[in-house]
Amino acid sequence: MEKTSRQTEMSLSILIHNLYGDEDYRLIHTSHDFNDAKRYFLKMIKSIRFAVEETITITDEYHKRELLNIINESEKVIKSSNSFDSLDQEMISFQSELIFLLIGFMPHQRQQQKVINNRSSWKLNDYRQIQYTQNIKQKEHLLRNAIQGKYKDRFGTWNEFKDNIYCKQCHYSPYELVMWIKTNHPDIYCDLF
Repeated sequence: MEKTSRQTEMSLSILIHNLYGDEDYRLIHTSHDFNDAKRYFLKMIKSIRFAVEETITITDEYHKRELLNIINESEKVIKSSNSFDSLDQEMISFQSELIFLLIGFMPHQRQQQKVINNRSSWKLNDYRQIQYTQNIKQKEHLLRNAIQGKYKDRFGTWNEFKDNIYCKQCHYSPYELVMWIKTNHPDIYCDLF
């Protein structure tokens, strides 16, 4: 007999909390039924689609199409799943394929008798490779987040930092802010950049 509900593992609860906030976390953090699980998995797939469409801006069109095809196919399979086991296995397969494709490409080694699990078997940059870039506005956001969080004890609140440093010394210039941090707090600059 198929289970119709189950306890939610803490890792999934935390993921839902991070992705969708407190309200969704409270709905799912103790237990959920099969339809809830399917709904959240579909919601995650939709969010991943949005993230791919909105975030991956520099890649070949073939790569972007492959990513979106994996997402669309997984959405169809998840919709037709009828048990927790199939949901879980489909999500694991989907996410694994997506990760490999994001790294470079999805290996298709079916023709090989045995694949040795060593580094040379998993070099996936024949077609493309990951390269993160960071513009000055993104650096400003990262600094703001760090100043409000990890380095709050050094700078006080963001408003204090903004009034005393960002406004008066950096003239609200993201570039000058980055240079000010590099000059006056090289440890933070090295930690972040």
